Amino acid sequence: MKKIILFSTLIFVSLSTISAQDFTAMANIKLDKEEDYRNSEEELKQCIKYLNEVGLDGNEISRQYAKMFAMRWLIGSPYVTLEIGPIATKLAKKNPDLLINYMGGWTLAALENPETTAEEGNLAGVRTVYEYVKAGNAVKLDGTLKKLMKAGDAGELEAWIEKMQ
Repeated sequence: MKKIILFSTLIFVSLSTISAQDFTAMANIKLDKEEDYRNSEEELKQCIKYLNEVGLDGNEISRQYAKMFAMRWLIGSPYVTLEIGPIATKLAKKNPDLLINYMGGWTLAALENPETTAEEGNLAGVRTVYEYVKAGNAVKLDGTLKKLMKAGDAGELEAWIEKMQ
């Protein structure tokens, strides 16, 4: 019986830690020179992962701090460049929070492969939004997102992107 209680407690604590991360300390991370950005890539990846896992109805404070750090990093990064084109704005028109998911997907692709093209980054961003919405993260579907979901379910994201441009 004690083993069951201990095991249950460990699972509860582990799940609580995963879903209730604290990103407030990231506000203190210095981002002045390229070395600062390189040294904080892991923190950025943690933020992006969190933003891609927690629903829009999740912990709003942690979500805001994670978004603020990610945006601060992306705006100042001397070596990762994103293009926010018409597709990103259409995806975020009714759900502005999806823009950070799009940018996070592009950023992870660019960090993994510094030679990522704009087309590859755009696809990574769109795929990230598709996966986020598919996971049921309290996203209100508009016409654009419904079409995205249909294309993603059919394995036709690239064709959908071409049509949307």
